[in-house]
Amino acid sequence: MKTYLCVVVVILSLVLSQGSVQAQSDYPNKSITMIMVQPAGGTGDLTARLIAKLAEKHLGQSVIVVNKVGGSGTVGTAAWATAKPDGYTIGTMGQSPFILTPHLIKLNYHPIKDVDPIIQYGINNFAVSVRYDSPFMTFKDAIEYARKNPGVLTFGTSGVNSVVHITIEKIGRIEQVEMVHVPFKGGPEAVTAAMGGHVAMAAGDISTSLLKAKKLRLLAMFPDQRWDEFPEVPTIKDLGYNIPIPYFVGLGAPKGTPEPIMLKLEDAFTKAVKDPEFGPAMKNIGIPVLYRNRKDFTAYVAKGYEEMGKALDELKK
Repeated sequence: MKTYLCVVVVILSLVLSQGSVQAQSDYPNKSITMIMVQPAGGTGDLTARLIAKLAEKHLGQSVIVVNKVGGSGTVGTAAWATAKPDGYTIGTMGQSPFILTPHLIKLNYHPIKDVDPIIQYGINNFAVSVRYDSPFMTFKDAIEYARKNPGVLTFGTSGVNSVVHITIEKIGRIEQVEMVHVPFKGGPEAVTAAMGGHVAMAAGDISTSLLKAKKLRLLAMFPDQRWDEFPEVPTIKDLGYNIPIPYFVGLGAPKGTPEPIMLKLEDAFTKAVKDPEFGPAMKNIGIPVLYRNRKDFTAYVAKGYEEMGKALDELKK
């Protein structure tokens, strides 16, 4: 009897194994869901829909973008990071839910242990912006106003514990000024609030169309590199603030997604980045293209997570 059961178990294992291999070789045989952790209509959302559309021709299936927002990107990230690792649920990756927030609050996913990065395809061009007729011509002007008017200067962001929120708070601490944080569900809402005069500044997404229409003005860029479109705008680093936060736009899958499927995903999205339509479209959106393959992107995220942990520990001392 025991021998019979052992034979049955072996046969079932072989059948299941063959079925798994067959499923991987046929991948994808249905549509793929890409969870976008930012609100619809924002720059991140537009880039996700762009790369999803261009990757479809290489995957042979549709890539459906679904927005799940909240918690500075952690709600959507948790949704795809804890999904079944079969390649049919993937998601967008950005700095807040991977580099910063996991050090500040308890989450139901680990940014390194529970995720397999696919590729990086851009860099978030976050900035401090004000309405075009704002009296603040420079970021220093805003800081000086905050110094003379404690607790009066307001700034909007995509949420509590987002990288831009923490960055502005750290700058306030360095300058010893008190500013008031106003969190929104996403970057576009913060920009709208700044344009309407509900907050003095918006920290986060950039709207190229609003900048060109002279409805917004930039005071400072968050990434280390200046933006080619507005090279006169200084970076936070240019202004003397050395805050080690990497900025990136990428894609990932739940940890444990089979290697053959990960290779297909990496190949399809890499080809999408190389598509002639991709670069010009990204420029129109306002997000510079910056590509890292799966191996390099994985190492980059892990390093950023580790360095941010050390930086936050130092702040506690």
